[in-house]
Formats: sequence, C-alpha cells, structure tokens
Amino acid sequence: MEEFSQRIILQAGQRLPRYVKPGMQIVAVAGSLRIEGPLSSPDGHMIRTVVALQEGAVHLISDTGWICLSATSAAELICMTGSVEARSLWQSLRAALSLMRRRTASRYGT
Repeated sequence: MEEFSQRIILQAGQRLPRYVKPGMQIVAVAGSLRIEGPLSSPDGHMIRTVVALQEGAVHLISDTGWICLSATSAAELICMTGSVEARSLWQSLRAALSLMRRRTASRYGT
C-alpha cells in the first residue's frame, strides 16, 4: 500500500465525512475531535463506534467504511495511510508533533 498523508483543519462544530480503510491512522495535532463510525454489524446488530481524540492522540482505523470527523474545538489532524508495520503509532505521533512544532515556530517566530 502506498503511503499518503493529508492535513485537515476543522473549525469548532465542523463535520467532515471520509471514506477509510483499515490501517489508516488519524493523529490529532491540535484541538479535539470525535470520530464516528464506520458502521459494523457484529452479531447482526448495526453499531457505530465513537472515539474522542485530544491533542497528541492517535487512532488506528480497523474497518472499511465511512466515518465522520467532528471537531469539538478547532482542530488540526493528519490522516495517514500505509502499512502499520512500516509506520508505528509512535512514529506517527512523532511526525505529528514535529509538524506542530514547525507550525508553532513559524507562527510565533521561535
């Protein structure tokens, strides 16, 4: 699987639907958000999981389908695809924190 990263900025209350596949990692670089879905049907009952992410948290997608990213406060996140073996969650978190440091340095000139 080819590796790909996308930076997304959401304002408080903004929602963004997104199609995902297993192995995608979502890193909350700033702010907080909720991830709803995708729908799954264990034992024949349709359920949608909801995960809350705070700044610095990483979520690994385990199912294929549509999710909804909802910003509970202004949020910046990175969606990364690629094999989990090639990029551990710690490497993903370090990459996101590095981006956050660069963004802060450019904003405040430090």
